[in-house]
Amino acid sequence: MMITPIASGLGILQRAEQQLNRHANTLARLSAEGNTSEVNQMTDALTGLKLVERDARLGIKVIEAENQRVGSLLDILA
Repeated sequence: MMITPIASGLGILQRAEQQLNRHANTLARLSAEGNTSEVNQMTDALTGLKLVERDARLGIKVIEAENQRVGSLLDILA
């Protein structure tokens, strides 16, 4: 079974979504508890959100690159 670039890009986006949910839940829980003593957890969650953004952009770029490649092939064949 061959893994296509689009499948790879979607996999990256799915993992980013899972991480986004995990970090957002951590921040929401800490905020609801009013627990400001867990600065390390808050910092980790905020840093994680920034990494999620990077990963999501990477997934999108992979998909866009494949779409451009397919479009170029169609232009050549037309």
